[in-house]
Amino acid sequence: MKKLCKALALAVLCVMSLALYAGASDFDGIAQELKDVGLFQGTDTGFELDRAPTRAESAVMLVRLLGAEETAKADLEAGKTAHPFTDVPEWAKAHVAWLYTNKLTNGISETEFGSDSLCNAQMYCTFVLRALGYSDGEGGQFAYDEAVSFAAEKGVYNTAVAQGEFLRDDVVAVSYQALFAKVNGQENTLLAKLIADGAVSQTAAQPLLDKQETYAEYVAACAGFEQATGVDMDMTGTMNVTALGAESVAMEISSEIKTIVTDTDVQMEGISTVKAGEEQTETVIKQWIKDGGMYMEAKGQKIKMPMDFSDMLAAVQQQTSSVTLANDGLYQIDSITAAESDEGTTYTIVLNGAVIGENSIVGAGALVTKNTVVPPGSLILGSPAKVKRALTEEEIEHNRASAAEYCRAAKEQLPAVCR
Repeated sequence: MKKLCKALALAVLCVMSLALYAGASDFDGIAQELKDVGLFQGTDTGFELDRAPTRAESAVMLVRLLGAEETAKADLEAGKTAHPFTDVPEWAKAHVAWLYTNKLTNGISETEFGSDSLCNAQMYCTFVLRALGYSDGEGGQFAYDEAVSFAAEKGVYNTAVAQGEFLRDDVVAVSYQALFAKVNGQENTLLAKLIADGAVSQTAAQPLLDKQETYAEYVAACAGFEQATGVDMDMTGTMNVTALGAESVAMEISSEIKTIVTDTDVQMEGISTVKAGEEQTETVIKQWIKDGGMYMEAKGQKIKMPMDFSDMLAAVQQQTSSVTLANDGLYQIDSITAAESDEGTTYTIVLNGAVIGENSIVGAGALVTKNTVVPPGSLILGSPAKVKRALTEEEIEHNRASAAEYCRAAKEQLPAVCR
C-alpha cells in the first residue's frame, strides 16, 4: 500500500505543486440536482447559497425530505392542520402547519414561529435526523444539543462542511448527504423511501441513483489498490501564471502519467501538454522518489526536492481504510462516470471547484472542503484537508524553481502569448 500511495502522491504533486490560490467550493451543481427531484427550489433570484437559511425555509426543506409536501398542502386546505403563529409567510404556511400538527416543530413563543430567524447547523441537523426517523424527544436516539455529532455519526453531516456561518450552501450539502443515508430501522435510503412513497419520481431520481451506484463501484475498485505495482493517470487542470509582474497567462495543462513502483523507489514518466491561447507544446517530464527526495528531469534540467512523505502516506492510508468513504464524498462530486475498455474500467470524477493557498502542496487523497482557507506555503493532508505544517523555504524555493521552468518553457515555446 505504501508503495502505491507514494506513486499517487508523486502524480498528484506533479500537477498540484505549482502555485494556486485559495477559495471556496460551492454546491450549485447539487442544488440543481435537488431541484430536479423537487426537493430544493431556490428563490426568484436563484439558489442564494451564500446566505444563511431561515427557520421557515428549513421547515419547508424538512417537509420535502419527509415526502409530505403535497400532503401538507392538501391537509391545510382541508382544515386538517393549523398553527398559532402570526409570522409565517404564505409560502410556508402549509409546511409549518403540518409540522406543528404532527409535533415535529414548535415556535419560539406561543404566537411566533421565528420564520425570519436564522437556522444553524444544530437546528438543521435536528430536522434532517427527524426526516431519517430519529427522535430527539424523551427516549429518543439523540439529544438536541448532540444533533451535529449524531448526524456526523450517521454519515449525513461532515463537520468540515460548515466552517463558520451555516449557509444555504450547507443546507444543500447536508440534505444531499441525507438522501443516501439509511432511514432509521430500515435498509432503504431516504431517497429510496421518497421514491417508494411517491414523493420523488423514479425517473427524476435516476441520475442520483446512477451516481451513487457508480461511486460505490469506484470505492470498491479502490479497495484493491494495495495489490497494484503501478498507476497510470490522465490529469488535466488550468492555472494562471504571472512572472515578474507580467500579464497573467491562462494555461491549460494535461498530463499522461505512468508510474512504476518497486521495493526501493517510485519512478514516473509523464508527457505534459501546455496550451496557452492557440499555442501549445509538449514536455516529457521524468520524476522519481528515492532516499527521501523527489527528483525531476525535464528538457535537460534536473531538480531535487527534499520531501518527507511519511505524513502524506499515513493520511492516505487512513482515508482509504475509512468505512464511511462510500457516501461521505458524494456531495463534493459534480459527476462521476465509468467507461469500460479492454484494460479495465476508467472512472472520471469531476469535483466541485476548490483551490489551494499560494506555494502550498496538497497531499494525495486530501479532501479540500467548502470555505477552507489554506495559508500560503502549507502542506495540507487528510479528509477533510488540514494544514499539517508550513513548508520550508527550501521546499518553497524548489516549488518556485519548478514553476519558473514552466514559465521558461512557455516563453521559449509559446512566444505568441508569453512576451
